[in-house]
Amino acid sequence: MAVWLHAVLKLASGASSSNLIDWLAHRGDEAIRSAGGRVWGAWDGRPGLGFGADEAVLMTAWTDDAAAGAAVELLKTCPPVIAVVGTPLHPTLRPQSDVPMTVGGAWVFREFHVPGADVQRFIELSASAWETFETHFDAQIQGLFRGPNEPGEVATLLLVTRYADHAAWEASRKESSDPDAWARFRERHAMTRWTRARSAQLLSTDH
Repeated sequence: MAVWLHAVLKLASGASSSNLIDWLAHRGDEAIRSAGGRVWGAWDGRPGLGFGADEAVLMTAWTDDAAAGAAVELLKTCPPVIAVVGTPLHPTLRPQSDVPMTVGGAWVFREFHVPGADVQRFIELSASAWETFETHFDAQIQGLFRGPNEPGEVATLLLVTRYADHAAWEASRKESSDPDAWARFRERHAMTRWTRARSAQLLSTDH
C-alpha cells in the first residue's frame, strides 16, 4: 500500500487555491507523476474552519516514506506556495486505494495524538463506530492514517471525513444522534492526549 503525504501549504500574499490548481493542471501533476506520486486530493482552507485563509491542503500518494518525504521539496516549487508542512502517513483501514477524491462537501481533517500502545485499539473502536455512523449521517470516512513513530512513542493519526456540509458535521457531534458510535468515540477519546479538527473544501483537480 502507498504512503500518503499530508501537506498543508501556505500561499503567498494575493495567491489563492486557484493558483494551486493551475499549477497542478500545467506542471505540478506531471512533476508529481514523474517522481512516482499521485494526487489524492486538494482542498481550499479558506471556506472551512481552522485553516488559515492563506492555506490549502494537498494529499499525494507515494511508493514509500522516503519518496513521500522528498515530495515536500517538490511541492515548494509550486509558485504560489511559500511554506510546506508535510507529514508522511500510512493508511490503516481506509483508504484501500489511491483513487483521487472527487465528491464535494465539508471535508474534516481531525488529528489525534495517541500512545503507541493504544493505536490498535483506537483503530478497532473507529471501525466499529463507523458501522452506524455512516448510516445515520451524510458522511463517509475516507481515510484513517497513522504517522511514523517509534515503539513506545505517542502516535499521530489523521482521520479524513467527508460530510455533506458543516450542518451534517455539527449534527454528527450530538451524542444522542448515534449512541452506539458515541460509546466507542468516548472510549477513543479517553486514550487521546490531544486532538484538533479542521475543515476545508475539496477542489476539482480534473484537467
